[in-house]
Amino acid sequence: MYLRKIRLKDVKCFEDAELGFVDENDEIIRWTVILGENGTGKSTILRSIALLLAGSDASKGLEHEPRNMVRSGCMEGIIDAEVELSDKKRALKIGMRFLNKHLSEGWGALPGDDREIFEELLHEDYGRGNFVCGYGAVRIAAWGERIVQRGYPEKHQDPRIDRLQTLFNEEMLLGPANERLVGRGYGLRGIRSEGIHTDELRLKNAVETLSDILPSVTLKEINPDGVAIFNTPYGEGPLSELSRGYRDILTWVTDLMRHLIDAFPDSDDPLQERGVVLIEGIMLHLHPIWQQKVIDFLREKFPNLQFIVSTHSPLAAQSLNQNELVVLKRVEGKDKQKDTVSIDRFDLAPKSMSVDQILTSPVFGLTSAKSLEVQEKMGDFTKIKRKILRGEATENEEHRYRGLTRYFEEVHEAPGESFAQRDQFIRMENILRKLGREDLLEYPPIEALKSKRKSSKERKKDSGVMR
Repeated sequence: MYLRKIRLKDVKCFEDAELGFVDENDEIIRWTVILGENGTGKSTILRSIALLLAGSDASKGLEHEPRNMVRSGCMEGIIDAEVELSDKKRALKIGMRFLNKHLSEGWGALPGDDREIFEELLHEDYGRGNFVCGYGAVRIAAWGERIVQRGYPEKHQDPRIDRLQTLFNEEMLLGPANERLVGRGYGLRGIRSEGIHTDELRLKNAVETLSDILPSVTLKEINPDGVAIFNTPYGEGPLSELSRGYRDILTWVTDLMRHLIDAFPDSDDPLQERGVVLIEGIMLHLHPIWQQKVIDFLREKFPNLQFIVSTHSPLAAQSLNQNELVVLKRVEGKDKQKDTVSIDRFDLAPKSMSVDQILTSPVFGLTSAKSLEVQEKMGDFTKIKRKILRGEATENEEHRYRGLTRYFEEVHEAPGESFAQRDQFIRMENILRKLGREDLLEYPPIEALKSKRKSSKERKKDSGVMR
Protein backbone atom coordinates (compact mmCIF):
# COMPACT_ATOMS: atom_id res chain seq x y z
CA MET A 1 0.00 0.00 0.00
CA TYR A 2 1.14 3.53 -0.82
CA LEU A 3 -0.34 6.95 -0.09
CA ARG A 4 -1.04 9.05 -3.19
CA LYS A 5 -2.40 12.22 -1.58
CA ILE A 6 -3.99 13.54 1.57
CA ARG A 7 -6.21 16.55 2.28
CA LEU A 8 -6.72 18.15 5.68
CA LYS A 9 -9.77 20.38 6.15
CA ASP A 10 -10.25 22.13 9.49
CA VAL A 11 -7.78 19.79 11.16
CA LYS A 12 -5.66 21.44 13.89
CA CYS A 13 -3.70 24.30 12.28
CA PHE A 14 -4.79 23.43 8.72
CA GLU A 15 -7.74 25.31 7.24
CA ASP A 16 -7.73 23.45 3.93
CA ALA A 17 -4.47 21.95 2.65
CA GLU A 18 -3.48 19.11 0.36
CA LEU A 19 -0.23 17.17 -0.04
CA GLY A 20 0.41 14.91 -3.03
CA PHE A 21 2.81 11.98 -3.09
CA VAL A 22 3.11 11.26 -6.83
CA ASP A 23 5.47 12.82 -9.38
CA GLU A 24 4.79 14.10 -12.90
CA ASN A 25 4.92 10.51 -14.19
CA ASP A 26 2.27 9.40 -11.69
CA GLU A 27 4.88 7.40 -9.76
CA ILE A 28 4.92 7.30 -5.96
CA ILE A 29 7.44 9.65 -4.35
CA ARG A 30 9.16 7.21 -1.98
CA TRP A 31 10.72 9.86 0.27
CA THR A 32 8.95 12.93 1.64
CA VAL A 33 10.77 15.02 4.25
CA ILE A 34 8.64 17.67 5.95
CA LEU A 35 10.24 20.83 7.30
CA GLY A 36 8.64 23.75 9.09
CA GLU A 37 8.87 25.90 12.16
CA ASN A 38 7.65 24.52 15.47
CA GLY A 39 3.87 24.58 15.59
CA THR A 40 3.26 24.37 11.84
CA GLY A 41 1.65 20.92 11.82
CA LYS A 42 4.39 18.40 11.03
CA SER A 43 3.13 16.00 13.71
CA THR A 44 -0.48 16.65 12.68
CA ILE A 45 0.24 15.48 9.12
CA LEU A 46 1.94 12.29 10.32
CA ARG A 47 -0.81 11.47 12.82
CA SER A 48 -3.56 12.18 10.29
CA ILE A 49 -1.97 9.76 7.83
CA ALA A 50 -1.62 7.16 10.57
CA LEU A 51 -5.27 7.44 11.65
CA LEU A 52 -6.54 7.22 8.10
CA LEU A 53 -4.41 4.26 6.99
CA ALA A 54 -4.90 2.31 10.22
CA GLY A 55 -8.64 2.02 9.56
CA SER A 56 -11.65 3.13 11.58
CA ASP A 57 -11.40 0.54 14.39
CA ALA A 58 -7.67 0.98 14.99
CA SER A 59 -8.01 4.78 14.87
CA LYS A 60 -10.22 4.72 17.95
CA GLY A 61 -7.48 2.88 19.81
CA LEU A 62 -4.87 5.46 18.79
CA GLU A 63 -6.65 8.81 19.22
CA HIS A 64 -8.81 8.79 22.35
CA GLU A 65 -9.75 12.49 22.11
CA PRO A 66 -10.76 13.03 18.46
CA ARG A 67 -12.04 16.52 19.21
CA ASN A 68 -8.40 17.53 19.72
CA MET A 69 -7.92 17.04 15.97
CA VAL A 70 -10.58 19.65 15.09
CA ARG A 71 -9.44 23.16 14.20
CA SER A 72 -10.31 25.79 16.80
CA GLY A 73 -13.76 27.26 16.22
CA CYS A 74 -14.88 24.51 13.81
CA MET A 75 -17.57 21.88 14.31
CA GLU A 76 -15.69 19.09 12.53
CA GLY A 77 -12.44 18.22 10.85
CA ILE A 78 -12.12 16.07 7.75
CA ILE A 79 -9.23 14.01 6.38
CA ASP A 80 -9.52 12.35 3.00
CA ALA A 81 -6.93 10.61 0.88
CA GLU A 82 -6.14 8.32 -2.03
CA VAL A 83 -4.26 5.10 -1.44
CA GLU A 84 -2.74 2.77 -3.99
CA LEU A 85 -2.92 -0.97 -3.36
CA SER A 86 -0.15 -3.37 -4.21
CA ASP A 87 -1.71 -4.44 -7.51
CA LYS A 88 -1.82 -0.77 -8.64
CA LYS A 89 -5.05 -1.47 -10.51
CA ARG A 90 -6.87 1.41 -8.88
CA ALA A 91 -6.58 4.08 -6.22
CA LEU A 92 -9.02 3.89 -3.34
CA LYS A 93 -10.55 7.04 -1.88
CA ILE A 94 -10.93 6.95 1.88
CA GLY A 95 -11.96 9.57 4.41
CA MET A 96 -12.45 10.26 8.10
CA ARG A 97 -14.46 12.85 10.01
CA PHE A 98 -13.66 14.17 13.49
CA LEU A 99 -16.52 15.56 15.57
CA ASN A 100 -16.40 17.46 18.84
CA LYS A 101 -16.58 14.33 20.97
CA HIS A 102 -16.70 11.28 18.75
CA LEU A 103 -14.52 9.81 16.06
CA SER A 104 -16.93 9.14 13.20
CA GLU A 105 -16.20 6.32 10.83
CA GLY A 106 -17.05 8.79 8.10
CA TRP A 107 -15.93 6.55 5.25
CA GLY A 108 -19.26 6.79 3.46
CA ALA A 109 -18.86 10.52 2.83
CA LEU A 110 -16.89 9.84 -0.35
CA PRO A 111 -18.48 8.44 -3.53
CA GLY A 112 -18.06 4.82 -4.54
CA ASP A 113 -17.50 1.62 -2.59
CA ASP A 114 -13.96 2.40 -1.49
CA ARG A 115 -14.82 2.41 2.21
CA GLU A 116 -16.00 -1.17 2.19
CA ILE A 117 -13.14 -2.35 0.00
CA PHE A 118 -10.46 -0.74 2.17
CA GLU A 119 -11.95 -1.94 5.46
CA GLU A 120 -12.37 -5.48 4.14
CA LEU A 121 -8.74 -5.58 3.04
CA LEU A 122 -7.57 -4.37 6.45
CA HIS A 123 -9.62 -6.95 8.32
CA GLU A 124 -8.75 -9.78 5.94
CA ASP A 125 -5.02 -9.12 6.31
CA TYR A 126 -5.38 -8.12 9.98
CA GLY A 127 -2.56 -5.68 9.48
CA ARG A 128 -0.53 -7.82 7.11
CA GLY A 129 0.23 -6.67 3.60
CA ASN A 130 -1.40 -3.23 3.90
CA PHE A 131 1.51 -2.05 5.99
CA VAL A 132 1.81 1.27 7.85
CA CYS A 133 4.22 1.85 10.73
CA GLY A 134 5.06 5.02 12.67
CA TYR A 135 7.41 6.42 15.30
CA GLY A 136 6.99 9.53 17.43
CA ALA A 137 9.78 11.87 18.46
CA VAL A 138 10.26 9.96 21.73
CA ARG A 139 11.66 6.54 20.81
CA ILE A 140 12.83 4.87 24.00
CA ALA A 141 13.49 1.17 24.36
CA ALA A 142 12.53 -0.60 27.58
CA TRP A 143 15.74 -1.31 29.48
CA GLY A 144 16.34 -2.55 33.03
CA GLU A 145 14.70 -0.18 35.53
CA ARG A 146 12.26 1.14 32.94
CA ILE A 147 10.75 -2.34 32.64
CA VAL A 148 10.43 -2.64 36.43
CA GLN A 149 9.05 0.86 36.99
CA ARG A 150 6.73 1.19 34.02
CA GLY A 151 6.24 -2.33 32.82
CA TYR A 152 7.18 -3.85 29.51
CA PRO A 153 4.67 -2.68 26.87
CA GLU A 154 3.13 -5.85 25.53
CA LYS A 155 2.09 -5.94 21.90
CA HIS A 156 -1.40 -4.63 21.28
CA GLN A 157 -3.87 -7.22 20.10
CA ASP A 158 -4.31 -5.28 16.86
CA PRO A 159 -0.95 -5.01 15.04
CA ARG A 160 -2.14 -1.85 13.28
CA ILE A 161 -2.26 -0.11 16.67
CA ASP A 162 0.98 -1.69 17.87
CA ARG A 163 2.87 -0.26 14.90
CA LEU A 164 1.69 3.31 15.45
CA GLN A 165 1.37 3.81 19.21
CA THR A 166 4.48 5.95 19.78
CA LEU A 167 3.15 8.58 17.37
CA PHE A 168 0.26 9.23 19.77
CA ASN A 169 1.63 8.30 23.19
CA GLU A 170 5.05 9.55 24.31
CA GLU A 171 4.84 7.31 27.38
CA MET A 172 4.82 4.20 25.21
CA LEU A 173 8.17 2.41 25.25
CA LEU A 174 9.38 0.33 22.37
CA GLY A 175 10.12 -3.23 23.36
CA PRO A 176 13.65 -4.13 24.47
CA ALA A 177 15.77 -4.07 21.33
CA ASN A 178 17.26 -7.45 22.21
CA GLU A 179 13.80 -8.97 22.03
CA ARG A 180 13.14 -7.06 18.83
CA LEU A 181 16.33 -8.50 17.39
CA VAL A 182 15.83 -12.03 18.59
CA GLY A 183 12.06 -12.11 18.68
CA ARG A 184 9.77 -14.14 20.86
CA GLY A 185 9.69 -17.64 19.54
CA TYR A 186 12.32 -17.03 16.86
CA GLY A 187 15.17 -18.90 18.68
CA LEU A 188 18.21 -17.41 16.95
CA ARG A 189 20.52 -18.98 19.50
CA GLY A 190 20.74 -22.04 17.28
CA ILE A 191 21.08 -20.14 14.05
CA ARG A 192 24.03 -22.21 12.83
CA SER A 193 22.52 -25.56 13.71
CA GLU A 194 20.75 -27.83 11.28
CA GLY A 195 17.08 -27.43 10.58
CA ILE A 196 17.04 -23.64 10.64
CA HIS A 197 13.60 -22.26 9.95
CA THR A 198 13.02 -19.86 7.06
CA ASP A 199 11.79 -17.13 9.43
CA GLU A 200 15.02 -17.41 11.44
CA LEU A 201 17.14 -16.96 8.33
CA ARG A 202 15.09 -13.96 7.24
CA LEU A 203 15.45 -12.39 10.67
CA LYS A 204 19.19 -13.06 10.70
CA ASN A 205 19.53 -11.34 7.31
CA ALA A 206 17.58 -8.39 8.67
CA VAL A 207 19.78 -8.15 11.75
CA GLU A 208 22.94 -8.09 9.65
CA THR A 209 21.76 -4.96 7.84
CA LEU A 210 22.16 -3.05 11.11
CA SER A 211 25.93 -3.32 10.79
CA ASP A 212 25.82 -0.97 7.80
CA ILE A 213 24.02 1.92 9.43
CA LEU A 214 26.45 2.98 12.16
CA PRO A 215 30.01 4.25 11.72
CA SER A 216 32.61 2.18 13.58
CA VAL A 217 30.00 -0.21 15.03
CA THR A 218 29.25 -3.69 13.69
CA LEU A 219 27.13 -6.57 14.90
CA LYS A 220 29.42 -9.31 16.20
CA GLU A 221 26.96 -12.03 17.17
CA ILE A 222 23.80 -13.00 18.93
CA ASN A 223 25.11 -14.89 21.96
CA PRO A 224 23.62 -18.08 23.47
CA ASP A 225 21.42 -15.93 25.74
CA GLY A 226 19.88 -14.21 22.74
CA VAL A 227 21.69 -10.91 23.36
CA ALA A 228 23.03 -8.96 20.38
CA ILE A 229 26.72 -8.10 20.89
CA PHE A 230 28.29 -5.21 18.96
CA ASN A 231 31.93 -4.39 18.20
CA THR A 232 32.87 -0.76 18.89
CA PRO A 233 36.20 1.14 18.82
CA TYR A 234 36.25 0.74 22.62
CA GLY A 235 35.48 -2.95 22.81
CA GLU A 236 32.40 -5.11 22.56
CA GLY A 237 29.10 -4.85 24.38
CA PRO A 238 25.33 -5.24 24.17
CA LEU A 239 23.05 -2.70 22.56
CA SER A 240 21.98 -1.33 25.95
CA GLU A 241 25.53 -0.04 26.57
CA LEU A 242 25.85 1.90 23.32
CA SER A 243 25.40 5.69 23.18
CA ARG A 244 21.96 7.32 22.97
CA GLY A 245 22.41 8.13 19.28
CA TYR A 246 23.35 4.54 18.46
CA ARG A 247 20.50 3.12 20.52
CA ASP A 248 17.88 5.47 19.12
CA ILE A 249 18.36 4.58 15.47
CA LEU A 250 19.07 0.89 16.14
CA THR A 251 15.92 0.65 18.26
CA TRP A 252 13.47 2.01 15.71
CA VAL A 253 15.13 0.38 12.68
CA THR A 254 15.09 -2.96 14.50
CA ASP A 255 11.48 -2.41 15.51
CA LEU A 256 10.59 -1.64 11.88
CA MET A 257 12.27 -4.81 10.66
CA ARG A 258 10.42 -6.89 13.24
CA HIS A 259 7.08 -5.43 12.11
CA LEU A 260 7.93 -6.15 8.46
CA ILE A 261 8.80 -9.75 9.28
CA ASP A 262 5.53 -10.15 11.20
CA ALA A 263 3.46 -8.47 8.47
CA PHE A 264 4.90 -10.46 5.56
CA PRO A 265 5.38 -14.00 6.92
CA ASP A 266 5.52 -15.57 3.46
CA SER A 267 8.02 -13.12 1.98
CA ASP A 268 11.56 -14.27 1.20
CA ASP A 269 12.81 -10.78 2.06
CA PRO A 270 10.36 -8.65 4.09
CA LEU A 271 12.70 -5.65 3.85
CA GLN A 272 11.82 -5.43 0.15
CA GLU A 273 8.06 -5.20 0.72
CA ARG A 274 5.81 -2.16 0.18
CA GLY A 275 4.24 0.03 2.83
CA VAL A 276 4.20 3.43 4.52
CA VAL A 277 6.56 4.49 7.32
CA LEU A 278 6.00 7.67 9.35
CA ILE A 279 8.80 9.12 11.50
CA GLU A 280 8.74 12.27 13.61
CA GLY A 281 12.15 13.92 14.04
CA ILE A 282 14.12 11.35 12.07
CA MET A 283 17.49 12.99 12.80
CA LEU A 284 17.18 13.25 16.59
CA HIS A 285 20.43 12.50 18.49
CA LEU A 286 22.39 11.92 15.27
CA HIS A 287 25.79 13.45 14.56
CA PRO A 288 25.95 15.49 11.30
CA ILE A 289 28.03 12.75 9.64
CA TRP A 290 25.18 10.29 10.26
CA GLN A 291 22.58 12.83 9.20
CA GLN A 292 24.17 13.02 5.76
CA LYS A 293 24.09 9.24 5.35
CA VAL A 294 21.01 7.86 7.10
CA ILE A 295 18.46 8.60 4.35
CA ASP A 296 20.63 6.99 1.67
CA PHE A 297 21.05 3.97 3.97
CA LEU A 298 17.29 3.64 4.40
CA ARG A 299 16.73 4.03 0.65
CA GLU A 300 19.07 1.11 0.04
CA LYS A 301 17.81 -1.21 2.79
CA PHE A 302 14.07 -0.50 2.37
CA PRO A 303 13.76 0.40 -1.33
CA ASN A 304 10.01 -0.17 -1.62
CA LEU A 305 8.81 1.56 1.53
CA GLN A 306 7.28 5.02 1.31
CA PHE A 307 8.89 7.15 4.02
CA ILE A 308 7.12 10.30 5.21
CA VAL A 309 9.21 11.96 7.91
CA SER A 310 9.74 15.28 9.66
CA THR A 311 12.97 17.00 10.67
CA HIS A 312 14.66 20.33 11.36
CA SER A 313 17.98 19.20 9.87
CA PRO A 314 19.40 20.95 6.78
CA LEU A 315 21.69 17.93 6.34
CA ALA A 316 18.63 15.71 5.94
CA ALA A 317 17.36 18.06 3.27
CA GLN A 318 20.72 17.83 1.52
CA SER A 319 20.11 14.11 0.90
CA LEU A 320 16.97 14.70 -1.15
CA ASN A 321 16.08 14.79 -4.82
CA GLN A 322 13.67 17.17 -6.51
CA ASN A 323 10.11 17.12 -5.06
CA GLU A 324 11.14 15.11 -1.99
CA LEU A 325 11.17 18.12 0.34
CA VAL A 326 7.96 19.65 1.72
CA VAL A 327 7.87 23.08 3.37
CA LEU A 328 5.20 24.16 5.86
CA LYS A 329 4.60 27.89 6.37
CA ARG A 330 2.30 29.84 8.62
CA VAL A 331 0.06 32.12 6.53
CA GLU A 332 -3.05 34.22 7.02
CA GLY A 333 -6.30 32.27 7.04
CA LYS A 334 -9.28 33.01 4.81
CA ASP A 335 -11.33 34.41 7.69
CA LYS A 336 -8.34 36.57 8.72
CA GLN A 337 -9.15 35.82 12.36
CA LYS A 338 -6.59 33.06 12.75
CA ASP A 339 -3.63 31.80 10.78
CA THR A 340 -3.42 28.58 8.81
CA VAL A 341 -0.52 26.60 7.34
CA SER A 342 0.37 26.14 3.68
CA ILE A 343 1.97 22.96 2.30
CA ASP A 344 4.33 23.19 -0.68
CA ARG A 345 6.84 20.86 -2.27
CA PHE A 346 10.25 22.45 -2.88
CA ASP A 347 10.74 22.34 -6.66
CA LEU A 348 14.55 22.33 -6.62
CA ALA A 349 16.90 19.44 -5.84
CA PRO A 350 18.35 20.07 -2.35
CA LYS A 351 20.99 17.43 -3.10
CA SER A 352 22.72 19.94 -5.42
CA MET A 353 22.75 22.73 -2.81
CA SER A 354 25.20 23.58 -0.04
CA VAL A 355 24.03 23.66 3.57
CA ASP A 356 24.36 27.46 3.58
CA GLN A 357 22.20 27.68 0.46
CA ILE A 358 19.56 25.44 2.02
CA LEU A 359 19.52 27.47 5.24
CA THR A 360 19.08 30.76 3.36
CA SER A 361 16.53 29.36 0.88
CA PRO A 362 12.73 29.55 1.42
CA VAL A 363 13.02 26.12 3.06
CA PHE A 364 14.46 27.55 6.30
CA GLY A 365 14.14 31.25 5.57
CA LEU A 366 17.31 32.45 7.30
CA THR A 367 18.66 35.75 6.01
CA SER A 368 22.20 34.50 6.59
CA ALA A 369 24.00 31.36 7.72
CA LYS A 370 26.31 33.49 9.87
CA SER A 371 25.79 33.95 13.61
CA LEU A 372 23.55 36.77 14.81
CA GLU A 373 26.57 38.52 16.35
CA VAL A 374 28.47 38.47 13.06
CA GLN A 375 25.39 39.62 11.13
CA GLU A 376 25.01 42.61 13.46
CA LYS A 377 28.70 43.52 13.15
CA MET A 378 28.56 43.20 9.36
CA GLY A 379 25.55 45.50 9.27
CA ASP A 380 27.42 48.14 11.29
CA PHE A 381 30.52 47.67 9.14
CA THR A 382 28.60 48.23 5.90
CA LYS A 383 26.83 51.36 7.18
CA ILE A 384 30.07 52.97 8.40
CA LYS A 385 31.91 51.95 5.21
CA ARG A 386 29.36 53.85 3.10
CA LYS A 387 29.63 56.91 5.34
CA ILE A 388 33.43 56.87 5.02
CA LEU A 389 33.17 56.73 1.22
CA ARG A 390 30.81 59.72 1.34
CA GLY A 391 33.11 61.59 3.76
CA GLU A 392 30.40 61.68 6.44
CA ALA A 393 31.89 59.37 9.10
CA THR A 394 32.58 60.78 12.57
CA GLU A 395 35.77 60.10 14.50
CA ASN A 396 33.95 57.58 16.70
CA GLU A 397 32.59 55.80 13.63
CA GLU A 398 36.07 55.62 12.10
CA HIS A 399 37.34 54.13 15.37
CA ARG A 400 34.48 51.60 15.28
CA TYR A 401 35.33 50.73 11.67
CA ARG A 402 38.97 50.00 12.57
CA GLY A 403 37.83 47.78 15.43
CA LEU A 404 35.44 45.85 13.18
CA THR A 405 38.17 45.41 10.55
CA ARG A 406 40.47 43.86 13.17
CA TYR A 407 37.61 41.66 14.39
CA PHE A 408 36.86 40.23 10.95
CA GLU A 409 40.55 39.65 10.23
CA GLU A 410 41.04 37.85 13.55
CA VAL A 411 38.05 35.52 13.15
CA HIS A 412 38.82 34.99 9.45
CA GLU A 413 35.30 36.03 8.56
CA ALA A 414 35.75 35.60 4.83
CA PRO A 415 33.57 34.17 2.06
CA GLY A 416 33.65 30.45 1.35
CA GLU A 417 31.96 27.26 2.42
CA SER A 418 35.02 25.54 3.88
CA PHE A 419 38.17 26.38 5.79
CA ALA A 420 40.18 25.57 2.66
CA GLN A 421 38.24 28.15 0.64
CA ARG A 422 38.64 30.72 3.39
CA ASP A 423 42.37 30.04 3.49
CA GLN A 424 42.53 30.72 -0.26
CA PHE A 425 40.66 33.99 0.24
CA ILE A 426 43.07 35.10 2.99
CA ARG A 427 46.07 34.37 0.74
CA MET A 428 44.41 36.44 -1.99
CA GLU A 429 44.01 39.30 0.49
CA ASN A 430 47.74 39.21 1.22
CA ILE A 431 48.51 39.42 -2.52
CA LEU A 432 46.20 42.44 -2.91
CA ARG A 433 47.98 44.18 -0.03
CA LYS A 434 51.38 43.58 -1.67
CA LEU A 435 50.03 45.03 -4.93
CA GLY A 436 48.75 48.10 -3.12
CA ARG A 437 45.11 47.33 -3.96
CA GLU A 438 43.75 47.19 -0.43
CA ASP A 439 40.60 48.92 -1.66
CA LEU A 440 39.61 45.59 -3.26
CA LEU A 441 39.70 43.70 0.04
CA GLU A 442 36.46 42.41 1.55
CA TYR A 443 37.22 44.52 4.63
CA PRO A 444 39.48 47.35 3.36
CA PRO A 445 41.37 49.53 5.86
CA ILE A 446 39.97 53.02 6.34
CA GLU A 447 42.98 54.61 4.63
CA ALA A 448 42.23 52.67 1.44
CA LEU A 449 38.62 53.86 1.49
CA LYS A 450 39.63 57.50 1.96
CA SER A 451 42.19 57.16 -0.83
CA LYS A 452 39.54 55.61 -3.08
CA ARG A 453 37.14 58.50 -2.32
CA LYS A 454 39.85 61.04 -3.08
CA SER A 455 40.76 59.33 -6.36
CA SER A 456 37.11 59.22 -7.35
CA LYS A 457 36.72 62.96 -6.77
CA GLU A 458 39.85 63.68 -8.83
CA ARG A 459 38.58 61.56 -11.74
CA LYS A 460 35.24 63.36 -11.71
CA LYS A 461 37.02 66.75 -11.61
CA ASP A 462 39.27 65.83 -14.53
CA SER A 463 36.27 64.71 -16.57
CA GLY A 464 34.44 67.95 -15.89
CA VAL A 465 31.71 66.36 -13.83
CA MET A 466 32.57 68.37 -10.72
CA ARG A 467 32.34 72.16 -10.79
